[in-house]
Amino acid sequence: MPGAGNSSTQLNYKVIDNNPFSGLTYYRLTQTDFDGTSETFDPEVSDCDGVGFEIVAANSLEASPILNLVVSAGSDERFDIVLHDMSGKQVLYQGNVMLYAGLNYLNIDKGDLGKGIYIISMVSETQVMTRRVLLD
Repeated sequence: MPGAGNSSTQLNYKVIDNNPFSGLTYYRLTQTDFDGTSETFDPEVSDCDGVGFEIVAANSLEASPILNLVVSAGSDERFDIVLHDMSGKQVLYQGNVMLYAGLNYLNIDKGDLGKGIYIISMVSETQVMTRRVLLD
């Protein structure tokens, strides 16, 4: 991120990692001056558990009309759930699904979808999670 140039007062900078890894994540700052010299600072560690969300499990038992999802969420947030077949065609959509902080158990009616591998995407205003799922 660009600096402010010369200053006689302390300047604070802030960057938000909108897609952190789960668990411990290390960040290191390197400051480069206008004359090309640089200084690298010690790493800072952040525990990013509880940030974002993850599809923990996605499965469907044979002959069941239900797709079972287990989703871990770091905060309360609304999501759209979209299922695509392997050709990229959207075959299922469920909008405005509320997830709460912690584990969420969702049962999605898969209708008459056949056996095969599908791509499930969960999309909110700030996050996207995509995963392959096998429907029996």
